[in-house]
Amino acid sequence: MDTGFPLLKKLTDHFLESEDDIHMRPLVEFFLNDRGSVTDEGIAYLAKGLASSGRVVNRSGQPPLFDIASTGGPSSLSTLIAPLCLSAMGFSVCKLGVPGRPAGGIDVMAQVPDFQFTLTEADVNEALAKSRFAHFLAAGQHAPKDGKLFEYRKSVGAVNVPELAMASLLSKKIAVGVATVGLDVRVSKHGNFGTTWEEARANSRRIVKVGRELGINVTCFLSGGSRSYQPFIGRGEALIALDQLVEGDEGSWLLHHAEQCFAMANSIAPSNGTWTQVRKNLGNAFEQHLNAQGTDGHRFKTAVDNVRNQTRVPVLARTEGFAKISLGLLRRVFVETQDAYKSASDPFPDPIGVVLSKNSGDYCRTGEELASVRCCKEHFKLVMESLQKAIKVSAFPGESGFLEEVKHV
Repeated sequence: MDTGFPLLKKLTDHFLESEDDIHMRPLVEFFLNDRGSVTDEGIAYLAKGLASSGRVVNRSGQPPLFDIASTGGPSSLSTLIAPLCLSAMGFSVCKLGVPGRPAGGIDVMAQVPDFQFTLTEADVNEALAKSRFAHFLAAGQHAPKDGKLFEYRKSVGAVNVPELAMASLLSKKIAVGVATVGLDVRVSKHGNFGTTWEEARANSRRIVKVGRELGINVTCFLSGGSRSYQPFIGRGEALIALDQLVEGDEGSWLLHHAEQCFAMANSIAPSNGTWTQVRKNLGNAFEQHLNAQGTDGHRFKTAVDNVRNQTRVPVLARTEGFAKISLGLLRRVFVETQDAYKSASDPFPDPIGVVLSKNSGDYCRTGEELASVRCCKEHFKLVMESLQKAIKVSAFPGESGFLEEVKHV
């Protein structure tokens, strides 16, 4: 009987050769039930297989490509801001992504009218030539099996399996020829690379090693995911954050997050530029990115204004104490509400958004605003009841996070 890598290889081959995808289940169950048998070789094999399920871009003789990806989780905008920093620094970025939960990079950009998030190889090359930045969905020509496997993982609760997350992430880099990638690893109860710092460090070292075997230079950035990275939560709210950033009128909380995103970008692609210099170029880089993918700044502003003009309801502190924001519960409320509106014609609905006024650990007084909520009428009562549990006040402050780097030396 096959075990270990031979069995994983067989299950991977069956899935990749199947037209009806009936072999996703045994492959995912192997990762769920026999993680100890998953070798680095097996992760690399699955990554290469997922990449080869579509077109693999040949970048021979072309400028090197970079990207900043993440292990998932609410509140961080690193997969939007850090790649934009790279582009503004003069580097080429190719981001092949999957839908986020609750607000991944591709589903945020899909809120902009006419933004083309499904691209052919020719489209990708044209976008890179025009703006040094291509951002599109893992479907169609590029890594289609990865997109299907990710949807199945979501349906069976297998998103947070580190080895599957590694293979998925690396497959997308192989497919589009990205040789240098930064990975924002969020250490939290809902993190894909482990719920503790020890687990996240071990898995970060592992993906660095597997990436090296595949010819990909991976640098991981670990950060505590128990506190919100910035105040704008949701697909539409992320557009507001981007607008504030490119216009230079962001608050200190968002600014601090953007500075950390720049630090990640500068780590994987060092330049002589400073954050002060780079932020001056963000608006122009973003406008070029929009134009290269079928839209423009005017339509972006229209989308931002549409979100800003919707009715918001405050969540107020019911007592005095320390704000306690449960990002895991917040994420669940978002996902359930978004899923209720998701359809083939609208794969990235935006029925809910939150802007935090306080972060976990901040002191607040009775009646002070903790957050403001934007929500569809149909689910308003249920959403507000759930958010009152996710955004509340505690007698003691919670834990805080920090930033840590893991890379090959």
